[in-house]
Amino acid sequence: MIATVLAAALPSPNTSMFFNAQQLGKEERISDRKQNSDQFPVDDIETPLRVGTCFPSTTSFCKPNLSMQNQWKLQSPTDGMTTTEKVTALEVIRYMLANVKRAYTNRSVLIWSVWWALSTCGWLSVVNYIQSLWEVISPESNLNGVVVTASTVLGALGALSVKWFDLSKEKWNAIAIGLASCFICCSLLLMHFTTSIWVSYVSYVFFIFLYNFVITVTQYQFSLHLASDVFALILGVNTFLALGLNTLLTVVLVEDIGLGLPVDIQFIIYGAYFGVIAIVFIIHGTCERGGRDQTLNDDV
Repeated sequence: MIATVLAAALPSPNTSMFFNAQQLGKEERISDRKQNSDQFPVDDIETPLRVGTCFPSTTSFCKPNLSMQNQWKLQSPTDGMTTTEKVTALEVIRYMLANVKRAYTNRSVLIWSVWWALSTCGWLSVVNYIQSLWEVISPESNLNGVVVTASTVLGALGALSVKWFDLSKEKWNAIAIGLASCFICCSLLLMHFTTSIWVSYVSYVFFIFLYNFVITVTQYQFSLHLASDVFALILGVNTFLALGLNTLLTVVLVEDIGLGLPVDIQFIIYGAYFGVIAIVFIIHGTCERGGRDQTLNDDV
């Protein structure tokens, strides 16, 4: 509520990423394209931008395996054009949908997006109902809030620890996602089957740590394939999908109109949920690697 009030009190921006986008100056435009030389045609650096005709910074985004030289061709501005132009909401929606469609045609973006949406859906359910589970395991425990706070801090450390790992695309593929999901599955099942509140506490902290670690790796993988503006758009779409899936999962498992399962049974479902994710991604990654090795052998 406080955040909503503060956000409403902030002054409206004159420009934004999609609406009322500002025309870049020549020097800024050239600098931006040199930094993203593999995203833009080299011979198009001098082409002026025309806001309202297209959004080159949001359509020429995929670095690997996508050539944008013949798509969304930039146009020269007409005489008397101002530095800013408004575009209609329908145009913006069309551009955004086009960006989302093109982003998901990249295999790596699609794989990591699927994991993002599915895992965030499960994560939301776990963090929303973990304290209800602890009340079942040990009603007299008064450390629940302390553990949640500690898990948040350690989760942040999990995100920071990413910098000590080699995040090459060859290593962090579908198999790695599947193995991480497998560990998450084990921690959730342990939370259900244990009768020790301390074991449940440790399992929950491990779950938060691992989720934050992998979700940070996911963001890094997105940054390898997407420009910054499309990066934010894809994260927003993935989060929206996760919230939608979580709403559906809550209605089915928790609400009286659904199954109305007790909280301890819910955690079996959550563990199985991540187990299915692990199996699917490990199988996919194994088949993908097998096909790649077969191709290399054929070439030799």
